[in-house]
Amino acid sequence: MGNSKRNVGERIAYYRKLQGLTQKELGALAGVRQERLSNIETGMRVVPISRLARIAWALGVSLKELLGDTEGEEK
Repeated sequence: MGNSKRNVGERIAYYRKLQGLTQKELGALAGVRQERLSNIETGMRVVPISRLARIAWALGVSLKELLGDTEGEEK
């Protein structure tokens, strides 16, 4: 579980790059400063669920996707 912050950040970075967005562009869409978004993506910052929801909306993905909800999947 110690990697959960990093994994969320990695997923945000993945979806952001998939959309062709810079951190600054995503930040503007989600109402998050670029510096904070950088810290989120590198796992250096805990992200409130409300902010994650805004980021998910800006990326056009579900909150479950950002959280890596794999319920029912085998690893």
